[in-house]
Amino acid sequence: MASMTVSAGKEPGTENSDTKARIWASIVRLNEWLEKNDYRGYDTFDGLSAKFLRPFTFEKKYLRIVLQQTVRRFPLNMRPLLGIPRSRSTKGMGFLAKGFMRLQQATGDKSWGDKAESALQWLVENQAKGHSGACWGNHFDYQSRGFYMPKDTPTVVWTSLIGHAFLDAYDLFQNEKYLDVAMSSCEHILRDLDTYAEGDGVCSASISFADRIDSRFLLPVRDWLPHVNCYPAAEEAAGWWRRWRGD
Repeated sequence: MASMTVSAGKEPGTENSDTKARIWASIVRLNEWLEKNDYRGYDTFDGLSAKFLRPFTFEKKYLRIVLQQTVRRFPLNMRPLLGIPRSRSTKGMGFLAKGFMRLQQATGDKSWGDKAESALQWLVENQAKGHSGACWGNHFDYQSRGFYMPKDTPTVVWTSLIGHAFLDAYDLFQNEKYLDVAMSSCEHILRDLDTYAEGDGVCSASISFADRIDSRFLLPVRDWLPHVNCYPAAEEAAGWWRRWRGD
């Protein structure tokens, strides 16, 4: 007959309580670090922000790649010496907002909700400019072998993930201003993104993962804003993802 062995000196369930205590202590330490550093840090690909070395790339593609990858791969953090500042990440602030909201739901402590709303307000104030709706991108220039993306260029991944945070905020706080931002992000996705023909439909000009994120943001918006015609685009994006996986 199977039996359950309890660790010596501990009551049943203590291990689970200890695990929760360690997780909570980790959350508290992380929050303290974030506040101490004003929610700023380095990014893996922020090498082109090196103000002392960037001029020596002469804005040539492969020299930019060399600088970016050297900073990324060097075994020591050279960023302070190269003049790369700690910065806030738009995607990071979006994830923090979602995390703070979940902490309020889990603990009932409104102070976590206050932190979430502060992060969301920062995102509202730090949108990419000159587009049809609310959108966000990296806070640094990025160079790949295929393209160069200046900082603040909006991406569908960043915008969809952050848009989801505003949907969560509306669900939790029941404040229409958060739903307005989410609707604005939908307008950006529907109006500003390039598309190309894909079978009988269209697909956003982005990687397959982005289309999955895109659809997972657009579909819930339909439930709150049925008058916003985002469902066809969401279905196209989701369908492209399924076809790409071979479903």
